[in-house]
Amino acid sequence: MVFIIEKMVCSTIRLKESTSLFLLFFLLAFPGGAQQKSRDVLLPKSERQLANGSGSADTSLDSFCRQDRSSLIRFFGNINLTYPGLGKVKQAVERKDWPTACKQLLHYYGAKPMVKSINTIPELPTDAVKEATAAFQHVFTFQGITDTLPKTASGHFNWLYQGPNNDVEWAYFLNRMGYLSSLHEAYRQTQQPRFARLYNSLVLDWVLANPTPAGEVDNATWRVLEVGLRLLGPWSTTFYQFQKTDLFTPVTRMLMLMSIHDQASYVRRYHRTHHNHGVMELNGLTKAAFYFPEFKQSGEWYQHALAGMSEEFSFLVYPDGAMKELTNSYHWVVVRNFLTYLDLLKTFGKPVPASMHNTVEKMCSYMLYTARPDGDGLLNNNADLLNNVALLKPLLPTFHRPDWQYIMTSGKAGKKPVQTSVIFPWAGHFIMRNGWGLPVQKSQFAFFDVGPWGTAHQHNDKLHLSVFAGGREILCDAGRLYYKVDKWRQYFNLSAAHNVVLLDGRGQDKTVEEALTPLPPASYSLQPELDFCMGTYNGGFNDINPHVKMMGAGEPVSGQHTRAVIYLKNKYWIVVDQVKTDKPRTVTANWHFNPQCAVVQDGSTVFTNDTGKGNLVIIPASMETWKVGLLKGQEEPSVQGWYSEKYNQRVPAICAEYKTEMPAAVFTFAWVLYPSATTRFPAISVQLLPAPPDALRLQVNIPGEEKAEVAVNLGEVKPISLSNGYQLNGRCAVLRQGKQPLVVQGELNDQQGKRVAESKPD
Repeated sequence: MVFIIEKMVCSTIRLKESTSLFLLFFLLAFPGGAQQKSRDVLLPKSERQLANGSGSADTSLDSFCRQDRSSLIRFFGNINLTYPGLGKVKQAVERKDWPTACKQLLHYYGAKPMVKSINTIPELPTDAVKEATAAFQHVFTFQGITDTLPKTASGHFNWLYQGPNNDVEWAYFLNRMGYLSSLHEAYRQTQQPRFARLYNSLVLDWVLANPTPAGEVDNATWRVLEVGLRLLGPWSTTFYQFQKTDLFTPVTRMLMLMSIHDQASYVRRYHRTHHNHGVMELNGLTKAAFYFPEFKQSGEWYQHALAGMSEEFSFLVYPDGAMKELTNSYHWVVVRNFLTYLDLLKTFGKPVPASMHNTVEKMCSYMLYTARPDGDGLLNNNADLLNNVALLKPLLPTFHRPDWQYIMTSGKAGKKPVQTSVIFPWAGHFIMRNGWGLPVQKSQFAFFDVGPWGTAHQHNDKLHLSVFAGGREILCDAGRLYYKVDKWRQYFNLSAAHNVVLLDGRGQDKTVEEALTPLPPASYSLQPELDFCMGTYNGGFNDINPHVKMMGAGEPVSGQHTRAVIYLKNKYWIVVDQVKTDKPRTVTANWHFNPQCAVVQDGSTVFTNDTGKGNLVIIPASMETWKVGLLKGQEEPSVQGWYSEKYNQRVPAICAEYKTEMPAAVFTFAWVLYPSATTRFPAISVQLLPAPPDALRLQVNIPGEEKAEVAVNLGEVKPISLSNGYQLNGRCAVLRQGKQPLVVQGELNDQQGKRVAESKPD
């Protein structure tokens, strides 16, 4: 491969003095600033010969050292020359014999035992040889998108290239350079020199093209996250892995060492705090400190990262174990990086604070207890669909949790969890189940979101409900798609892509990011036969989300939405909604179906109709008539009916859109969500019964099952008169023929005022 070095015009970014060697190289490549020359002009002849398998390393280093001694002087000033094994380097530095100093330093690293590897959970397997071979054609694949990396007009690689979709995420992955590890693995497997030679060329090209800036630069090459991930991933590791081949040339080794020092110093200055990025960046700094203890600053880097990571372990995680961004994918990113950090500490003989170990354990429990019956985690906010159970199985020997083993083995081993359903009161995540260890086809699961917006990666989705039954997810969140700001991101981020309500076509706004207190116990209840949870969104309906650009303005809409979910265990869900606003408006209630579902409409009833799979029917209960539409793959007049479970992927999926006009400024209505193991549903009827303001009362009749009367106080708790002379003095009650009444947060009294039932402890 032949690289052409492009002229760098730095009018806005002042290069650090320590990078003057790089600038000199560019000037050598472009005498007079006009001519374009190949990399052959940049490197000494002996270095070019060495890259092709011949030539002298010594003379190459001699030429290298003559270019700019001041840069080498500054670099060796950052080396602890008293470090064991660097005696000859120290002697050469004292003599100002820079070629010998470089040669001895490289000899030291070449003879140094391989740095200890860490035991972090490995990435998903990659076909290293295939990825490395594609790189010879400058072809790279990131997040499922493949493209050829172009060169600039001068023939140099364009490290800022954003791929065929013009998405900066492609450029971010390009500069994380994970493919360098694939090049080593391909070289190890095949012993083909071309893989080592390509590794050398890519590293050399990147260093020369991206000199260290004087200040923080938020582009794809020097965004702090990418710098941290290079240090945490391929750079620190592959530097040692390629030491045994002369195809990793002396000048490239020196430039890489100099760049690693600069990149670690950059992370030390500019890393983020209280964000998942900061965790990865500090991990990279820690790894650089441990892998390169010869740097004078390595001890300070370790101490600084230790203090920063201690703060992140404390700040980023709620007491219930949920990461404050409230997004399953990024929760896993933080878990994985916390584990990496603990592995780094253990591997290099540093003490591991017990509080850090306990935090990771709580975070893993959150992932397992929120996992669906098939093991997949929540598809919420900017998450991709991940299988939480598969990700965490390798950790079982570390934490020795019998309840985890029970979950991971579907009840074949371990100890059944004490709780069936579970509430995470800080996250506001309410998980409803009919049991543990059941066959997936007989499992029921629902996720109800009543928590804060989240500290990052947020969607406008408070009160969203997802439902899994009969072996599959049926009602779902639409996903995230990508981060480009366009009509697609607007759709996936805003309320229209979630199972919530809109007013006059507009969804929720940005709300409170972080919970300062947990959910009040009065808002939920978990009982052997019933789960209950209620929440309110009261932030207005203007579709405000700072992460997306609105594609059209509208009049601000004031209002609030209260939703209560009642789950009769192993039977069905009742969802009660109330909208309050300043005047009657159009109400839209969306129910999004997984794209694998065949959906049928029958009047106001909507149901799935897939043979051999679990199905679900939605039955509305309202004094108003709903206009129902099944929207799939719609782009105009607005985007609707799409699903994305992986970045850059979207497929059409049906959204059942219910619309009606509010009869007044307060509108209360309900839904029955009834699962079936077959395509046949019983003839279910739902009847609204008289109830006081701010309350709802209904009756559900299902042939073959007991009749159920349900009452809910949606506002202030006031007495509600029920059938048979009963009175509810509490939040919710369920009366069933021939069974003991169920009560939430209160009691049920007969006509004489005698208590006949009361809420049971959770």
